[in-house]
Amino acid sequence: MTDDSTIEIIEITSEIDSLLNNRSTVYDNLKNINQNRKALRTQITQMSPFILDDRKLLDKLYSTQKEYYSVQKLIFPELKHIKSTLRDMDSQFKNNNRSKPNSKNNYFGVSSNKLTEKLDGLEWKLQTESLSRDEEKNIIENIKHLSKLIKTQSQIDSSKTERHKLVSRLQKLQSQLNKTFADYDILNKELFKIKKSLQDKLSKRDMLFSNLNEMRTDIEKLLKNLDEINNFISKLKTKRRQTIHTKKSQENSVLMAKMKSILKYEKEKAKKKLSDGKTLSLDELRLALDQDDEYLKI
Repeated sequence: MTDDSTIEIIEITSEIDSLLNNRSTVYDNLKNINQNRKALRTQITQMSPFILDDRKLLDKLYSTQKEYYSVQKLIFPELKHIKSTLRDMDSQFKNNNRSKPNSKNNYFGVSSNKLTEKLDGLEWKLQTESLSRDEEKNIIENIKHLSKLIKTQSQIDSSKTERHKLVSRLQKLQSQLNKTFADYDILNKELFKIKKSLQDKLSKRDMLFSNLNEMRTDIEKLLKNLDEINNFISKLKTKRRQTIHTKKSQENSVLMAKMKSILKYEKEKAKKKLSDGKTLSLDELRLALDQDDEYLKI
């Protein structure tokens, strides 16, 4: 029949074994988490160069974008000025076209070169031909009129030449601006692509950092749990030692009582044999003479 102390020792041992199994499980979990944490850190380290590359590319694209802004900033004012100048020129040309040509000498629309040829012809005629007074007067008036027209037409021709240059410059600037817009559109698409790529990488890295923080929290909990288990195991082992010690003390007391009882009985037998004059063995003689201390040593 098993006594209470033995049952208690068995129960404590069983509880210690259970805690040891739990502790082994905690160690395994810690090992797995540390391995996973190491893998996450490796992933983060491997991602860093790609994130850096995207950021460098973004810096380069933003720099190019600023260059486009600078070009546009230079082109727009010049375009505005050229368009304003052309509007003024067109308005002047329109006003000149509205002027009614002289019905007597219609030189409207004739170029300055043609007018110069006409003037030269009149001057030659005035100098070389015999003319009536009215013819001479008429030629002189035409010469004066042509001189004024040539001066005006020269200004008009010069304005037309200037307008042609301005139109060419306008077309060149507009073409340059259109190319800038097209390049800018391509740049924006590339910017959107790289920014999305960078954001995806940063989001993934943030998720990995978040997982690392969760693992750190789990490790702290497991370590705390491990300390509690070790502390509980230590207490149970102490309790088991005390219980075993108490059990042994109790067993020794019972054994001592039995030995004393047996020794008392044997002593009485030995003393009776001695009083009866019977032959005694050396041990019986010691008992009969109360020399029994060594028999009570455990």
